[in-house]
Amino acid sequence: MKINIKSYIPIFLIGLSIVLYIAGVFFINSDTDPLLRTDIAQQKEYTYEDSDGEEHEDVSLIKIQGIGKILCYRDVYKLSVTFWLVALVVGTITFGFKISTQNEIKYIIFTNCIIGAILIYIATKDNIIPTIFFWSGIIVAYISTLFDE
Repeated sequence: MKINIKSYIPIFLIGLSIVLYIAGVFFINSDTDPLLRTDIAQQKEYTYEDSDGEEHEDVSLIKIQGIGKILCYRDVYKLSVTFWLVALVVGTITFGFKISTQNEIKYIIFTNCIIGAILIYIATKDNIIPTIFFWSGIIVAYISTLFDE
């Protein structure tokens, strides 16, 4: 039985792309404490239960008086997960409901490039490493599309 290693390379690269994205999450430095110590900014902590009955804690978006709710670097980074799902649906519709992983992956890469550009714009010195991990994931995912299915 002959195993075609070349057919597993795109799957490995997509997995590597996801690992790079997750690794970037661990390097995010979102020190909002100085901002929250002022009377201008507020952020609420809340707990909720998921469908399995497990209790989770989370925080709301930062709310600044006179401006409203704002997104910080961590919020934009995590937003890309939502865009993956939106890109899958829109990509499938765009390509005429022809299920082809290459087309959907290209659409996800496109949407993540938009988010990556926003991350570059809002990144500070503290968040350069997660931005590099994010863009490395995009590049690795793009390389996976160069292989034929």
